[in-house]
Amino acid sequence: MKVAIKLINAQGSTAEAARQLSLGRPTVYGKVRRLGISRPA
Repeated sequence: MKVAIKLINAQGSTAEAARQLSLGRPTVYGKVRRLGISRPA
């Protein structure tokens, strides 16, 4: 759930959300995929 909140705060930027969570971008992409979160186009 933290990933979804950080993505919203980062305006959909996976790289920024990863920085805020202290995770790698691939980890954030995996969490987004597992949670079924759709990113804005």
